Amino acid sequence: MLMLGSCAGSEGATGLTGEQGPAGENGADGENGDKGDPGQPGDPGQDGQDGQDGQDGEDGEDVDPGALEDIQDQLDKLSAVEPESCVVCHSDAGAEHQAIYDNYKDQSALTLTIDGVTSVSNGAGGFNATMTVTITKNGAPYLDANGLPTLEQKRFATATHDSATGKFYNAVTFANPVSLGNGQYTVSASNMTYAPELSNCQAYGYVADGPPFALSAIDGQDYTEE
Repeated sequence: MLMLGSCAGSEGATGLTGEQGPAGENGADGENGDKGDPGQPGDPGQDGQDGQDGQDGEDGEDVDPGALEDIQDQLDKLSAVEPESCVVCHSDAGAEHQAIYDNYKDQSALTLTIDGVTSVSNGAGGFNATMTVTITKNGAPYLDANGLPTLEQKRFATATHDSATGKFYNAVTFANPVSLGNGQYTVSASNMTYAPELSNCQAYGYVADGPPFALSAIDGQDYTEE
C-alpha cells in the first residue's frame, strides 16, 4: 500500500523589479478649446512728426489800375440797372429793347413767367423741346384756348449765348401754344440743334395786346436765327 503526504512551505522573497518597457505611441490630438475673450485695446500710438513746410509761392503781378477802374465802372453801371432791364444782357441794343418793352409794359396788364424748358431726342441727332409758361392778366390766370387766339402778340424763343462775344446765336422760335389750364401753356419747337436746358442759353418770351412790332427790333445784331 502506497501513502503520499505533503506540507506547504513558507512564501518566498519578492523578485527584482523588471526594466521599464518602451514608450507607447502618441495619442490623437484633442479638440480645440473655446475661443477666448478679446484682449484689451492697445494704447494709442504716438503722433507722427510734422511735415516740412511747403515752398513759398511766386509773387503775384501788380494789378493794372486801369483794369480796376474799368471793372469798377462796369459794376457801377450794373448797380444802377433794374433787374428786368434789357441792358443787363444786351449792352449794344439794350436801350432800344427797353423802349419797346416799356411801351407795352405801360399799356398791358399781362405778365409772363417761363416755368421751364425740357427736351427729348428726335432720333436724328437733334432735339424736340417744350417750353412751359404761365400768363396772368391783372394778377389772375389768363384763360384762353389752344393757340392763344385772343392775344395779338405772342413770341417764344431760345438762343445760345457766346460768352466771348457777349452775343446770342441759334435763336429758335417756339410755337403752337397748348392750354394746360389755370393760365399755363406749352409751346414747342422741333429739330433743334441743342437741348436748351443743357446749354448756355436764354429762354425768351413775351405776350401783349395790340398790333405786333417789327421783329428786327428784337433780333437785331444780338440774335442769329437758325
